[in-house]
Amino acid sequence: MYIIVSDLHIGSRHFKYAQFLSFLGALPSHATLIFNGDTFDGNWNRVAAEPYSTIIGLLKAVAKERRLILIAGNHDADIRVHMRGAEYRKYIVLYDTLYVSHGDDFDNVMPRNRTFVTLFRWVHGLRVRLGATPIHVAQYAKRWRPFYRFLRRNVMLNAVEHARERGYATIACGHVHHPEDSVVEGVRYINSGCWTEDELYYIRVEREDVSLVRYQPGDVVR
Repeated sequence: MYIIVSDLHIGSRHFKYAQFLSFLGALPSHATLIFNGDTFDGNWNRVAAEPYSTIIGLLKAVAKERRLILIAGNHDADIRVHMRGAEYRKYIVLYDTLYVSHGDDFDNVMPRNRTFVTLFRWVHGLRVRLGATPIHVAQYAKRWRPFYRFLRRNVMLNAVEHARERGYATIACGHVHHPEDSVVEGVRYINSGCWTEDELYYIRVEREDVSLVRYQPGDVVR
């Protein structure tokens, strides 16, 4: 059995630290844990500092007792030297039918509009410094509904095309911070959302049984 989460952004003040601590404690002993990109946020010194050092210590312990797979995301710190025991992948295929990738490779919007993205982040940062509620920039982007919908759809359609061309029935991504479970052109597209907002999700995989599950502290992960 595999449990997949994405976009934790450990090191960011938006990371749901307490909820994820509860999640780790609720994992079944036989499950392989897959972090589907943007697990970390920033350089190692920030990621490993308090209060996140407790999580890092737990992840190192997890890597010793179970299979732990880290898939590269566009925000991950270079932590290979620090997280020994974990496997590092660009993507992974499960049971020959499920393709798992962070999703930034399917994003044709942000890489082609870097000036706009930089300006958008600057405006968001300025708002926070002036007293606005400090939320993750992706959560702020959701207020710009046409833009955010276009971004999500771009990633989804490119991911579906990638899976369909290679014969995969299902593709699981993160990147856009929006939980979703849809069928497009005969391919199932699942997005596991993020751990920087209040609604938290994971993907449970056991052969042909693939489920997007909402997690709340106290739940048993199974």
